[in-house]
Amino acid sequence: MRVRVARAMAPLAVLGLAACASVYSSRGADGLPAAQLGILQHDYAYDSGIVVEQVDGRWRGVGVIKTYRLTPGVHSLGVRANVPSHHSLRQVRWFEVKPGRVYTIQAATDPNGGRWAFWIIDRATGERVDFAR
Repeated sequence: MRVRVARAMAPLAVLGLAACASVYSSRGADGLPAAQLGILQHDYAYDSGIVVEQVDGRWRGVGVIKTYRLTPGVHSLGVRANVPSHHSLRQVRWFEVKPGRVYTIQAATDPNGGRWAFWIIDRATGERVDFAR
C-alpha cells in the first residue's frame, strides 16, 4: 500500500517543484505585452545566493522568481547576498527601465573581507545601467 501512495504522490511533487519559479509583475504591468515592458531576467535566482527581496521598496513575495516584468521608468531593487561565505545586509540600486529591453543582475563577493556588490546590466549592450541614490 505504501508503494502505491508514494508512486501516486511522485507526479504531484514534480509538479509542485516546477511551479516554484514564478513571474513578478510591477504595478501596471499586468496585461501589457513584453514589448511595452522591461524584463529583468534573474536566471540564477535559486542557486546563486543573490536574492531579490524588494522591488520599488516592496516585498516581492515568496518563492523563486526568475522573471520580473517592469513598467518603463525608474525602479529599485533591494538585493541580499546569501552565499556560504557571506550573508549580507540588503543593498538597493535603481535603474531606468526601457520598453523592450532585457536586464540581468550580476554580483561579486569578497569572502575574506565580507564585502559584496551587485549591479544591473542591459543584456543587449552589456552596459551597466544601475545607479545609487
